[in-house]
Amino acid sequence: MRPWPLLLIPLLTLPATAQNNSAKPGTGTVTGHVYCADTNAPARMASVQLQPISRTEKPSASLSFTGNGSAGRIVQTALDGGFVIPNVAPGAYFVVVRAPGYLSPKIKDDDSDDAEPQAASGPPLVIPKVDVTADQAANIDVRVERGAAVSGTVLFDDGSPAPGILLNVLHKSKGKWVPSQSHFQGFFTGAPPITDDLGHYRIGGLRDREYIVQALLSHMDMTPPDSHGEGFSALVRSAITVYS
Repeated sequence: MRPWPLLLIPLLTLPATAQNNSAKPGTGTVTGHVYCADTNAPARMASVQLQPISRTEKPSASLSFTGNGSAGRIVQTALDGGFVIPNVAPGAYFVVVRAPGYLSPKIKDDDSDDAEPQAASGPPLVIPKVDVTADQAANIDVRVERGAAVSGTVLFDDGSPAPGILLNVLHKSKGKWVPSQSHFQGFFTGAPPITDDLGHYRIGGLRDREYIVQALLSHMDMTPPDSHGEGFSALVRSAITVYS
């Protein structure tokens, strides 16, 4: 059997000055690094966002794509885990970090019965904060904790693998099973979990609690682009949702 070729990706790092545009007068800059707590390695391609601290000191349940200046902006860490957020209005901010497979520290989920997010092991997570001063640079390093994971295989009733099945996890809140937001899928963090060609799946970044897995089997038709150059459109003919 011929050995598989090994693909090597050069680790290029950009100096902070190359990533940072000139700051506007009266604003500050937030710089720092994100590290994986379990390996001490840089958290590459993670997303970082600043959320202003309200009087209740409670960040929103999910990333917001609006904000005052750079407060709502999402930046991506470089290959050395570094990030730069320029033109930040003076004030106090939560530093919200999202990385695939890792927990995002938040005080409380809006739809969760949990009083505080827990890592797979270790003490409760504490969300980092940073104070921004006009015409100054604030530096902060953040460590993210790896979460639990659910993995398995989706099969058809004849035992053959079911590829391309969209998956989600649900947890119980106030007596009902609700979609879990513990594993964030979105900008900079990858696509939603889908089974591979052998029907395998893995969903990471989960907190310690009970889950059920939701699998969606859909049958759809694809329509090619029209004369105006619009992209493909999908029409779902039927869909079956299975829970395990």
